Amino acid sequence: MSHSIIVLPDDSARPVLEAINGATKSLRIKMFVFSDPEVLKAVIAAQKRGVKVQVMLNPARRSGEADNEETRARLTEGGVEVLDSNPTFDLTHEKSMVVDDTDAFVKSLNWATENFTETRDYAVVTSRESEVKEITDCFEADWSRESFDPGARSHQRAGSDCRIHRRRKAFPVHPERALPGPHHHRAPGASCAPRREGSSHGPPAAYAQEGKAH
Repeated sequence: MSHSIIVLPDDSARPVLEAINGATKSLRIKMFVFSDPEVLKAVIAAQKRGVKVQVMLNPARRSGEADNEETRARLTEGGVEVLDSNPTFDLTHEKSMVVDDTDAFVKSLNWATENFTETRDYAVVTSRESEVKEITDCFEADWSRESFDPGARSHQRAGSDCRIHRRRKAFPVHPERALPGPHHHRAPGASCAPRREGSSHGPPAAYAQEGKAH
């Protein structure tokens, strides 16, 4: 099965922890807020057993509040490569993980304990090669501070407010449970691709709103 859905808090952190603990080659993680101690421990343990771990963290909210300083220090101490998310964007609200270049997680939830235990959140997991590659390519472009063009056949689209949502039409997910994909918020002066013909305005109901820890 190329796609599956994780529902929080019902499924808990277990699927995420199992994926991290099962990684053998690489982990690419991009996260808005990362503070859960069990997930942090698992990521550091992956690095110590020889997995190449790369983590990008949003440096601060628009208010200036920094959520990830302690986590960044812990990861760095554990030998994990950590960068701020792409400075082209004033905010990166994306929550994604690619495991061993074979499975990608696109999530509405931050890696904060309350998201795993208290709030209603979702994650879609894909093993479809083209989708995993697109998420990986976006990560690599942000890591290298390069522009990212998903191409004309991508399921990404830019809305009128320049938030980019990655839509996977093939995901077997009920519309009421639709999950927003990786997206960025545009920095002042940054270019925005034109909205695609036929795309609708606004995020889905399950959209994880910027500025909240979920």
